[in-house]
This record gives sequence, structure tokens and C-alpha cells, in this order.
Amino acid sequence: MIDESRWTGGRLFACAVLGCSLLACSGHPDEGTPVKPGTGVETVPGNGEKVVESRALPIMGGTLMVDESGALALASDPDRDAVFVADLRTHEVTTITLKPGEIPGRLVEDGSGNAWVVLRAAGQLAKISLSDKSLTGRLEVCESPRGLAYEAATDRLHVACQNGLLMSFDATSGELSRQIRVADDLRDVVVSGDHLVLTTFRSAEVIVVDGTGQIAQRAFPATHDKARSSVAWRAVGSSTREVRIMHQVADTEVGVSTGPSGYGEGGSCSSSIVTPALTTLKPGETGRYELSAGPHFMGSAGPTDIAVSKTGRIAVVVAGNAWTSDRPSVIYPAPNAASDPFAACNNIVDDSQDNGEPVAVAFDSNGHSVVQSREPAALYLENGTVIPLSGESRASTGLALFHMNTGSGIACASCHPEGTDDSRTWIFDEIGPRRTQMVAGGITARAPFHWDGDMADFKMLVDEVMVRRMNLPVRPNKVQMAGFVAWVDTIERPAPRVGASDAVARGKELFFDDMVGCNDCHTGPALTNNRLEDVGTGGHFVVPTLLGIASRAPYIHDGCAKTLHERFSACGGGDKHGKTSNLTADQIDDLVAYLETL
Repeated sequence: MIDESRWTGGRLFACAVLGCSLLACSGHPDEGTPVKPGTGVETVPGNGEKVVESRALPIMGGTLMVDESGALALASDPDRDAVFVADLRTHEVTTITLKPGEIPGRLVEDGSGNAWVVLRAAGQLAKISLSDKSLTGRLEVCESPRGLAYEAATDRLHVACQNGLLMSFDATSGELSRQIRVADDLRDVVVSGDHLVLTTFRSAEVIVVDGTGQIAQRAFPATHDKARSSVAWRAVGSSTREVRIMHQVADTEVGVSTGPSGYGEGGSCSSSIVTPALTTLKPGETGRYELSAGPHFMGSAGPTDIAVSKTGRIAVVVAGNAWTSDRPSVIYPAPNAASDPFAACNNIVDDSQDNGEPVAVAFDSNGHSVVQSREPAALYLENGTVIPLSGESRASTGLALFHMNTGSGIACASCHPEGTDDSRTWIFDEIGPRRTQMVAGGITARAPFHWDGDMADFKMLVDEVMVRRMNLPVRPNKVQMAGFVAWVDTIERPAPRVGASDAVARGKELFFDDMVGCNDCHTGPALTNNRLEDVGTGGHFVVPTLLGIASRAPYIHDGCAKTLHERFSACGGGDKHGKTSNLTADQIDDLVAYLETL
């Protein structure tokens, strides 16, 4: 159940967010209890002023490391634009302040006493001296770096970029030694012997690159029964060359109901349409990796991080459970969990310790866990010690509502990771196939919502989907809803691609050509008229925004177009969907090049 009473150590619990006891609240409070201090809601709706949410980015996980000596923990904090260096013995903390909005993420230690930190928005790696605990340099890498690994045998840093590039740099000189295009939407890169194991974020593909830079294997995380994998939140390696991937699974062969509790029944071990899961990759005798399914963490939501100790102990962060009382947000799978899909329901958890709002986990040299909390900014050690990192609050009602487990093992972030989408096409019992839509980039200006335009505004969206279908026990009140709206509109759309200037210019000219007609419907700041249109794809659907479209494959309401080029094939609606049948293949290439820059 959702906890109705506790507000402990800065950790938001759902009824603290929602402002009442679930035992007493059966309807929608007209005013309700104001959100807790520090949530960033500065004014109350109705007084003519705008509600403002504090800077709190969607949770990404994987922002913590402990150095080889076991003495220092480094925590990236994208909300506070900082990297904290904490001495685990003295508990002293050094703050390395970054430029506003650089979004620090993954971290790794090299062989020369330095830590490197991905700066996602800056397109750089930050170099930190572990001895001096100071920023000593920056390395330009790619448009949107995500994953990071260090290969000791070659003294190379490997960077996985969202645009599909795997870039390798000499850790000493900073020179680029290799660049490979692997796949769009790369997430993590892990060193496994002389191989690299990469993952894509939303499709959760596993890609193995051998020592020569060739792609040696492609696969998807292993699952039980008919489930299919999606959203690979985090991949980590181990001293045995094994790689573990924390991802999600969903049964796409079974229809989803839009009725009450259609997305999940509720209960600590119940199943929802999305479930966190663990997959292990082991090097096989033939050189290929064998994938085996681990536990499915039934009833949990928000699998953001995983860590493996030198002795093989595993810790998993399930961030969405931070706002519930009966489900732990840090889980320690038992040794037999590897073969049991329901092991998370069989006493494999340790929920004796509050961990704030956890986003990442690592192990110290003694095999004890260190958990990073975003609010309060702190490290929670397994022995009960708490090391504060910052007194600057980034509590957020909107972030909590977006990420919290509603009680049915599902959160908004389950299908909209980092405010984007899970790239899935769901089969709904009542309406047929519908591809998940993106939340980022100012969603509240794009009403009505859903492909069919059946949700008139954001309040209706929350009431129908979050409360009715996802089983959130209490409707947010007016103040909380205003905080939710304000926070959701802070989620930035994915970075556009950088294309060849000549092709982009030609594509832009085609886009605005009246004879082609793209701009007839894709108009205005968000490149949508927000209207229902019949473009020959099987019905009337709301015109989607084109902003960030390069990162949103597949396309069309039913996901029939796997690429932007396929959108101009038969499944794209023909000349009812822009007059493009007379365009040459080169012109389609130009148009796609332009669209990818939006």
C-alpha cells in the first residue's frame, strides 16, 4: 500500500505528497493539504501567479561509483549541477561544482588516479583527480554521451552516445582512437575481457563488439514465459566478465484493458503491464554470450540501477518504490534468484533501512552497499550511517508523482522513461494498437492527449490513466496537480541530430513547400496543430509534435514505420499524409535529414 503517514529523512512518501490519509480520502479534495515545504511549488493556483517547480530532472540512475581503494564515493548530481566526493571513512564531502545544466551522469575510474564523469548536455567528459578531489580537465566527446567504461588493458575510455556512436579515447592523451556506429539510442557500455557489451535504452538491445571493433553478437535480454524486454536502465560488469542488465519486461501478446485497474491489479507481488527484471550475460565456450533470465521484481516500479560486489553480491535500486511503505526501494536478490522469476516475492529483500529517494547504488571494498539519494542529497551506508551531500533541497511533487509506484507495480516513468517513451506499441482491447507517446518537450501545450484525442487536458489524463487504470489510490488535489503540470513541462525533449548542412537545407525547403504540405499540419512552435486528422493511416489521430522525432522510432500510431524512411512507405498513409509520392529517393533522404534536426 501507499504509505499515508511517514515523512522521514527527507524521503517523500505518497500520502505526504498527496496530502491526506488514504483511509480517510475517498474523493478528490478541492484544496487538500499543501505540498510539503521545499517541493518547489512557490505559489498556489488561483492567485494569478504561475506555479514553479524546482530543478529536478527525471531519474536516470547509475550516478554513483566507489573508487578501487574503497575510500571514496563519487556521486553525480544532475539536479544540483555537481559531483560530490565523499570519504567513506571520515565522511568528509568535497563538492565539485559544474556549469548549470551540464547533467552529470555515469562515472568511471581510470588507471592513473582519475575519475571521469559523463556530462550529458555538454557533450563532454569531466576529469577529476581523486587525490586532489578537484576538476582537472574536460574532454569533448559527442552530442549526447550516456554510457562510460574504462578498459585497463588498452588504457582507453569508451563512450556510448545516444546518436549511436561508440567512441574510444586514450585516457592519458585524450586522443580519439576509434569511432564505430553501433545503433541508435545507446545507453551503457561495459568492458568484458577484450569485448565490449553495449545496450540501447528503450529497445533494450544487447550488442557485443569484439576486440577488432566488429559487432559479434546482437540479442535482447532474456525473459520468462512470453514476456518481452524493454528499457534497459542499467548494465554493469563484474570481475568474472559477466554482465548484468536491469531492464523491464512486458507481455505484448496479451491485450491491455483501458478499464479500471487495466494496467495493474495492485498488491506487493502482483503483475502489471510493465515489470522490472534482471538478465545475466555469461561468456560461452564458443565466444558468444549466453543470456539467462533472472528475477522479475513483481509489484515494483522504476528499476534505475544495479551494482555487483567483488564477491558477487547484487543490489538493485527500484526508485519508484521510494514512495511506498510495503516495498523496498533497494533490493538484494538471494543467490537462487537467478532462476526464479518470482524470487522478489520470496524473502529476497532487505527493507530495514530508509534510503531517502534512491537513484544509484555501489559496493564498498568490504562488500557493503552505498546508496545515493537524490532528496535529500545523501549517501546511505549499509551500517546505518548517512553522509549528507548537500542541504540544497530538490524535493518535487511533480517528480514524485511521475516516478512513484501507484501501488500496482507501475509508474508513469515505467512507460515514459526519462520523460520520453518506451518505444512500444501496445495492443489495447478496446481500441487496438497504440504506440507510447513522448511526454518531454512541453506536453501540456499539446492537448488533447493520446492518439485518439480522448483526453481533453492534463487533469483528465491523470484522473483516467493514473488514478483509474494505474490504481493510484488518491487523486492529486489542485495544488499538487499544479506542481505536477509545472514539473512535467520542465522535461526537455531529446537532443536533435546534427546532419549534413546541404541535405538539411534541401529537406527544410521540401518541408515548407506547399506542394508537399508537411507544414499544413506540423506547424507552430511544437510543429503540430493539435488537431485530429485523417492522414490515411486508419482513422483520425492527433497530429504529433515533430520535435525530437529522431529519437522516437517507431512511427505512426501503430508503430508500423520502424524508421523515418519507412514513414514514407505504404504504412505512412500515402499522399493523404503529405504529398510525397512524387519525391525521389534523394529528396526523401533530404527530408529525413531535416526532420532529424528538429
